[in-house]
Amino acid sequence: MNAQVKEAVRPGAPEADVDERMRLDDVRLKIGETVQLQSTAEREPQRHYVKLIGYAKGRSFIVSSPMQDGAYLLIRDGQGYVVRMFAGKSIYAFPASVIRAANTPYPHLHLTYPEEVVTRTIRKAERIDVRLIASVESGANRGIPATIENLSLSGAGLNTKVRLGAAGEEIKLGFKLELDGFARVLALSAKVRISQPAVGAGQFGGAAVVQFDGQVGGAVLQAQAAQQGGPGA
Repeated sequence: MNAQVKEAVRPGAPEADVDERMRLDDVRLKIGETVQLQSTAEREPQRHYVKLIGYAKGRSFIVSSPMQDGAYLLIRDGQGYVVRMFAGKSIYAFPASVIRAANTPYPHLHLTYPEEVVTRTIRKAERIDVRLIASVESGANRGIPATIENLSLSGAGLNTKVRLGAAGEEIKLGFKLELDGFARVLALSAKVRISQPAVGAGQFGGAAVVQFDGQVGGAVLQAQAAQQGGPGA
Protein backbone atom coordinates (compact mmCIF):
# COMPACT_ATOMS: atom_id res chain seq x y z
CA MET A 1 0.00 0.00 0.00
CA ASN A 2 1.26 3.49 -0.84
CA ALA A 3 2.91 5.50 1.93
CA GLN A 4 0.33 8.31 1.56
CA VAL A 5 -2.52 5.86 1.99
CA LYS A 6 -0.84 4.16 4.93
CA GLU A 7 -0.42 7.50 6.65
CA ALA A 8 -4.02 8.51 6.02
CA VAL A 9 -5.53 5.36 7.46
CA ARG A 10 -3.57 5.35 10.69
CA PRO A 11 -4.38 7.50 13.72
CA GLY A 12 -1.97 10.24 14.71
CA ALA A 13 -0.28 10.09 18.07
CA PRO A 14 -2.27 7.25 19.67
CA GLU A 15 -3.83 7.79 23.04
CA ALA A 16 -2.94 5.30 25.74
CA ASP A 17 -5.51 2.57 26.25
CA VAL A 18 -7.17 3.08 29.60
CA ASP A 19 -8.82 0.13 31.29
CA GLU A 20 -11.58 0.94 33.75
CA ARG A 21 -13.18 -1.32 36.33
CA MET A 22 -16.84 -1.77 37.05
CA ARG A 23 -19.29 -4.28 38.50
CA LEU A 24 -20.71 -6.93 36.22
CA ASP A 25 -24.16 -5.88 37.47
CA ASP A 26 -23.67 -2.52 35.73
CA VAL A 27 -22.98 -4.10 32.34
CA ARG A 28 -26.10 -4.38 30.23
CA LEU A 29 -25.84 -8.03 29.29
CA LYS A 30 -28.22 -9.68 26.86
CA ILE A 31 -28.97 -13.38 26.92
CA GLY A 32 -27.70 -14.98 23.73
CA GLU A 33 -24.82 -12.52 23.31
CA THR A 34 -21.49 -13.85 22.07
CA VAL A 35 -18.85 -14.44 24.74
CA GLN A 36 -15.18 -15.15 24.07
CA LEU A 37 -13.37 -17.66 26.27
CA GLN A 38 -9.57 -17.55 26.19
CA SER A 39 -7.90 -20.45 27.93
CA THR A 40 -5.18 -19.67 30.45
CA ALA A 41 -3.63 -23.13 30.74
CA GLU A 42 -1.88 -23.41 27.35
CA ARG A 43 1.30 -21.72 26.20
CA GLU A 44 -0.59 -20.59 23.11
CA PRO A 45 -4.03 -19.61 24.48
CA GLN A 46 -6.98 -20.84 22.48
CA ARG A 47 -10.01 -18.62 21.93
CA HIS A 48 -13.51 -20.03 21.62
CA TYR A 49 -16.82 -18.26 21.06
CA VAL A 50 -19.85 -19.32 23.09
CA LYS A 51 -23.25 -17.87 23.99
CA LEU A 52 -24.37 -16.28 27.24
CA ILE A 53 -27.12 -18.42 28.77
CA GLY A 54 -27.58 -16.52 32.01
CA TYR A 55 -26.05 -15.57 35.34
CA ALA A 56 -26.88 -15.62 39.03
CA LYS A 57 -25.45 -12.64 40.90
CA GLY A 58 -22.63 -13.69 43.17
CA ARG A 59 -22.98 -17.35 42.20
CA SER A 60 -22.18 -18.20 38.57
CA PHE A 61 -21.89 -16.94 35.01
CA ILE A 62 -23.43 -19.47 32.62
CA VAL A 63 -22.37 -19.99 29.00
CA SER A 64 -22.74 -22.69 26.38
CA SER A 65 -19.90 -25.19 26.10
CA PRO A 66 -17.25 -24.42 23.48
CA MET A 67 -17.09 -26.47 20.29
CA GLN A 68 -14.37 -27.27 17.79
CA ASP A 69 -14.81 -28.98 14.44
CA GLY A 70 -18.46 -29.65 15.25
CA ALA A 71 -17.80 -31.42 18.57
CA TYR A 72 -17.96 -30.21 22.17
CA LEU A 73 -14.57 -29.81 23.87
CA LEU A 74 -13.73 -31.73 27.02
CA ILE A 75 -13.79 -29.14 29.80
CA ARG A 76 -12.67 -29.94 33.33
CA ASP A 77 -13.87 -28.31 36.53
CA GLY A 78 -11.37 -25.70 37.69
CA GLN A 79 -10.16 -24.87 34.17
CA GLY A 80 -9.26 -21.18 33.87
CA TYR A 81 -10.36 -18.65 31.25
CA VAL A 82 -10.30 -14.97 30.46
CA VAL A 83 -13.90 -14.09 29.60
CA ARG A 84 -14.59 -11.27 27.14
CA MET A 85 -17.87 -9.73 26.01
CA PHE A 86 -18.62 -7.06 23.44
CA ALA A 87 -21.28 -4.38 23.88
CA GLY A 88 -21.60 -1.11 21.98
CA LYS A 89 -18.07 0.22 21.54
CA SER A 90 -16.69 -1.53 24.61
CA ILE A 91 -15.01 -4.80 25.45
CA TYR A 92 -15.51 -6.26 28.94
CA ALA A 93 -13.22 -8.88 30.47
CA PHE A 94 -12.71 -10.83 33.67
CA PRO A 95 -10.85 -13.97 34.81
CA ALA A 96 -12.94 -16.99 35.69
CA SER A 97 -12.68 -20.69 36.37
CA VAL A 98 -15.11 -23.51 35.67
CA ILE A 99 -17.26 -24.34 38.69
CA ARG A 100 -19.11 -27.08 36.86
CA ALA A 101 -19.08 -28.42 33.31
CA ALA A 102 -22.57 -29.86 32.85
CA ASN A 103 -23.91 -32.03 30.02
CA THR A 104 -27.62 -32.03 30.85
CA PRO A 105 -30.05 -30.94 29.63
CA TYR A 106 -27.42 -29.63 27.16
CA PRO A 107 -23.67 -28.92 27.45
CA HIS A 108 -23.00 -25.71 29.37
CA LEU A 109 -20.51 -24.21 31.81
CA HIS A 110 -20.97 -22.55 35.18
CA LEU A 111 -18.12 -20.05 35.60
CA THR A 112 -17.14 -18.15 38.72
CA TYR A 113 -18.99 -14.85 39.07
CA PRO A 114 -16.58 -11.87 39.06
CA GLU A 115 -16.47 -9.17 41.69
CA GLU A 116 -15.61 -6.70 38.93
CA VAL A 117 -14.86 -6.56 35.21
CA VAL A 118 -12.30 -4.58 33.23
CA THR A 119 -13.71 -2.49 30.39
CA ARG A 120 -11.99 -0.85 27.44
CA THR A 121 -13.60 1.45 24.91
CA ILE A 122 -12.50 0.97 21.32
CA ARG A 123 -11.88 4.33 19.71
CA LYS A 124 -13.55 4.85 16.38
CA ALA A 125 -10.23 5.64 14.72
CA GLU A 126 -8.28 2.75 16.25
CA ARG A 127 -7.13 0.43 13.48
CA ILE A 128 -5.70 -3.07 13.38
CA ASP A 129 -3.50 -4.59 10.72
CA VAL A 130 -5.25 -7.43 8.95
CA ARG A 131 -5.05 -9.21 5.62
CA LEU A 132 -8.55 -10.06 4.47
CA ILE A 133 -9.62 -11.11 0.99
CA ALA A 134 -12.41 -8.77 -0.14
CA SER A 135 -14.58 -7.82 -3.09
CA VAL A 136 -15.60 -4.29 -4.13
CA GLU A 137 -18.68 -3.17 -6.06
CA SER A 138 -18.07 0.23 -7.63
CA GLY A 139 -20.66 1.60 -10.06
CA ALA A 140 -21.04 -0.85 -12.92
CA ASN A 141 -17.95 -2.76 -11.80
CA ARG A 142 -18.84 -5.74 -9.64
CA GLY A 143 -16.59 -8.21 -7.92
CA ILE A 144 -13.38 -6.16 -8.02
CA PRO A 145 -10.73 -8.26 -6.18
CA ALA A 146 -9.25 -6.48 -3.16
CA THR A 147 -7.26 -7.06 0.01
CA ILE A 148 -8.08 -5.20 3.24
CA GLU A 149 -4.82 -4.16 4.90
CA ASN A 150 -6.23 -2.51 8.02
CA LEU A 151 -9.63 -2.13 9.63
CA SER A 152 -11.43 0.01 12.21
CA LEU A 153 -14.99 0.85 13.27
CA SER A 154 -14.98 3.77 10.85
CA GLY A 155 -13.16 2.55 7.77
CA ALA A 156 -10.50 0.47 6.06
CA GLY A 157 -7.38 0.69 3.94
CA LEU A 158 -7.25 -1.63 0.95
CA ASN A 159 -5.47 -2.59 -2.22
CA THR A 160 -7.65 -3.19 -5.29
CA LYS A 161 -7.22 -4.96 -8.62
CA VAL A 162 -8.14 -1.75 -10.44
CA ARG A 163 -8.07 1.82 -9.18
CA LEU A 164 -11.34 2.98 -7.62
CA GLY A 165 -13.09 6.24 -8.52
CA ALA A 166 -12.64 9.68 -7.03
CA ALA A 167 -13.15 10.66 -3.39
CA GLY A 168 -16.82 10.61 -2.49
CA GLU A 169 -17.72 7.65 -4.69
CA GLU A 170 -20.03 5.15 -2.97
CA ILE A 171 -19.00 1.51 -3.00
CA LYS A 172 -19.96 -1.83 -1.48
CA LEU A 173 -17.24 -3.77 0.33
CA GLY A 174 -17.68 -7.46 1.04
CA PHE A 175 -15.39 -9.68 3.11
CA LYS A 176 -15.41 -12.64 5.46
CA LEU A 177 -14.45 -12.80 9.14
CA GLU A 178 -14.01 -15.93 11.22
CA LEU A 179 -16.15 -15.04 14.24
CA ASP A 180 -18.44 -16.78 16.70
CA GLY A 181 -16.95 -20.09 15.64
CA PHE A 182 -18.09 -19.73 12.04
CA ALA A 183 -17.48 -17.60 8.97
CA ARG A 184 -19.46 -14.37 8.92
CA VAL A 185 -19.81 -12.54 5.60
CA LEU A 186 -20.07 -8.75 5.87
CA ALA A 187 -21.36 -6.47 3.11
CA LEU A 188 -20.75 -2.83 4.02
CA SER A 189 -21.61 0.44 2.32
CA ALA A 190 -18.69 2.85 2.20
CA LYS A 191 -17.36 6.01 0.56
CA VAL A 192 -13.96 6.45 -1.00
CA ARG A 193 -11.78 8.96 0.86
CA ILE A 194 -8.52 8.47 -1.03
CA SER A 195 -7.92 6.64 -4.31
CA GLN A 196 -4.63 6.43 -6.17
CA PRO A 197 -2.61 4.05 -8.33
CA ALA A 198 -0.63 1.36 -6.56
CA VAL A 199 3.14 1.76 -6.58
CA GLY A 200 5.34 -1.02 -7.95
CA ALA A 201 4.62 -4.23 -9.80
CA GLY A 202 2.11 -6.74 -8.56
CA GLN A 203 -1.45 -7.89 -8.92
CA PHE A 204 -2.98 -4.70 -7.50
CA GLY A 205 -3.57 -1.59 -9.57
CA GLY A 206 -4.99 0.71 -6.93
CA ALA A 207 -4.78 1.66 -3.26
CA ALA A 208 -7.64 3.27 -1.36
CA VAL A 209 -8.97 4.44 1.96
CA VAL A 210 -12.71 4.01 2.48
CA GLN A 211 -15.05 5.24 5.20
CA PHE A 212 -17.96 3.07 6.32
CA ASP A 213 -21.50 4.42 6.31
CA GLY A 214 -22.91 3.98 9.81
CA GLN A 215 -21.61 1.71 12.56
CA VAL A 216 -19.92 -1.56 11.74
CA GLY A 217 -20.52 -2.78 15.28
CA GLY A 218 -19.63 -5.96 17.10
CA ALA A 219 -18.03 -7.81 14.20
CA VAL A 220 -15.10 -5.39 13.99
CA LEU A 221 -14.87 -5.20 17.79
CA GLN A 222 -14.48 -8.97 17.88
CA ALA A 223 -11.86 -8.85 15.18
CA GLN A 224 -9.96 -6.20 17.15
CA ALA A 225 -10.16 -8.23 20.33
CA ALA A 226 -8.91 -11.33 18.58
CA GLN A 227 -5.96 -9.43 17.08
CA GLN A 228 -5.03 -7.32 20.12
CA GLY A 229 -6.01 -9.60 22.96
CA GLY A 230 -8.34 -6.99 24.47
CA PRO A 231 -8.49 -6.15 28.17
CA GLY A 232 -7.50 -8.90 30.54
CA ALA A 233 -4.93 -10.36 28.15
